[in-house]
Amino acid sequence: CILVTWTAIRADATRLAGTAAGSQPEQWLDALNADPAPWLACAEDALVRRAIVRHEAARLHLAVTPEEVDRAIDGIMQRNGWDSEALADELEQRHQTLDEYRAETAATLLEYKVVAVSLDRPDVTEDEVRAEYVRLAADLDPDCLVPFEVAREGIRTRMLQDRFE
Repeated sequence: CILVTWTAIRADATRLAGTAAGSQPEQWLDALNADPAPWLACAEDALVRRAIVRHEAARLHLAVTPEEVDRAIDGIMQRNGWDSEALADELEQRHQTLDEYRAETAATLLEYKVVAVSLDRPDVTEDEVRAEYVRLAADLDPDCLVPFEVAREGIRTRMLQDRFE
């Protein structure tokens, strides 16, 4: 059974309108209030997709650990050249808390896992991630290179995205 509330749809629509209009609250509220239908439809689709992913993940006994979320966020920060302060600034512009961002990241990772299993594609292996790291590292100045442990989850996430696009 999938339960999606109007409040959740409206909250997601507000976030989508805010993302589309930039960081000016009056602009995104105007965009949402002027024509809420596309924002609400998009938010409803996203919420239904998330509910289906959660249901399938439970059925398949899949989960995302806090460590996986940490590694994914570390990878995102590394790819964007962000430190903790830059991440906080980005989240402020999105009107999003760190807990909400962690939950969004976990939901994305869970969706990748469900898709991988559903399509009968194995997850990206550690050997594949390491090989990609070596390939990428060959093009970088050694002084700019981050340790594999820091880059691992970002590379893995990108490889999963590439597989399913």
